[in-house]
Amino acid sequence: MTENEWNYVLCKLNDGMDVKLLIDGYEVELKIVKYGISAAAVIPYINGEYKSSWLINDCEERKRFYQTITGCIGNREYHEYKAVWTSIRLMRIHFERQNKEIELLDS
Repeated sequence: MTENEWNYVLCKLNDGMDVKLLIDGYEVELKIVKYGISAAAVIPYINGEYKSSWLINDCEERKRFYQTITGCIGNREYHEYKAVWTSIRLMRIHFERQNKEIELLDS
């Protein structure tokens, strides 16, 4: 995607509107949801679905479209997976690193 297309996505999401992308053959709809008391976040729906099992099981959807948070408690490393993106910039970086082709479907 071009920088102008990413700016379009950012503007639409900031205006509370959903955006559709085609990412490596997956149709991904970015939906704005209420997050916390007064914040908003983005949840990717893949091929029209959101499944909590993608956060539990190791799968392509989790790897490609959801956040991985890594940390340590004592000497133990842990990984937490979240479907909710509170930063569009970080979501974009993740999408570009984990996928080859990203195309804007609505403009």
